[in-house]
Amino acid sequence: MGKSRKRYKYNYNSLTFEAIKITPGKKIFKSLFFIFILCCTSLFGYVAINSIGSPKELLLKKKTTELNNLIEYVNYQLDSISDVLTNNHFKDDNFYRTILEIDAIPKTIRDAGVGGSKKTEKINNLNKAGLVLLTAQKIDKLYRQINMQAESYEYLQDKADEKVKRIACIPSIMPLSVADLVFISSYYGTRIDPFYKHQKPHFGLDFVGPRGTKIYTTGDGIVTLSKYSRKGYGNEIIINHSFGYSSRYAHLDEIYVNVGEKVKRGQLIGTLGNTGRSTGPHLHYEIRYNHRPINPIYYYADEISSEEYERMLINSNLQ
Repeated sequence: MGKSRKRYKYNYNSLTFEAIKITPGKKIFKSLFFIFILCCTSLFGYVAINSIGSPKELLLKKKTTELNNLIEYVNYQLDSISDVLTNNHFKDDNFYRTILEIDAIPKTIRDAGVGGSKKTEKINNLNKAGLVLLTAQKIDKLYRQINMQAESYEYLQDKADEKVKRIACIPSIMPLSVADLVFISSYYGTRIDPFYKHQKPHFGLDFVGPRGTKIYTTGDGIVTLSKYSRKGYGNEIIINHSFGYSSRYAHLDEIYVNVGEKVKRGQLIGTLGNTGRSTGPHLHYEIRYNHRPINPIYYYADEISSEEYERMLINSNLQ
């Protein structure tokens, strides 16, 4: 290190320049003053950085604020989706379940309680993770609720298809046109047997009409019997409608369907006749449920007009 340069002052008495002598005290004072200025500068810089922040920190703070605003917006959107699920889909789901006679999904299961998810366990270790954790929980809950609702809709669709099929299979119309019916000669229950003249149970309805009157199947099904019966029914057709239902059409003049054939409600299957143990042209018609006879009169609307019946036949054959 080179020697420090000397400083001079002008002496007016001697009219000469004299070297300025720096005492040790002054040297110490100057050193201390320099240290003081350095400390003040450092302190000011520290305060400025912590209170205002460096450009990098300011950018990070801005990005953090933007992310927080974005998370809050996502939370708002998640709440909106949850409201749609609750007010629309859950409500509709319960409505359809009521129609299809299916128990509603309990609210405790609907809520799809959140807890212990591996997705949210890691977030717990973050600083100030409250908002992020809440968002993750909402997403997890909605994910499970949406999956549950999707499965419920698939289940309801299957049940609805089954109900439509069941409705089509139930024998629920009169087996001959209203315009062709003369009267019902015998009702379901106990009656005087026309041959033996004593009371016997009668398990169906006897529809009287002209010979050759068209006979229609009363519900979708499969023909399980189509032949002349040895039990007094004459030409007879039995149709299995599934869901526990079957129907019998007896004393027919002609038969137009074969065993194993699929038939639809309103399909022509034969003509009214007087075959077998019969005292005159009529159709003996039965319905059985789980192999037990039931009164057919409870399964069709007797106030239907002939025009409505014909329109129903047309609609059935168009399907």
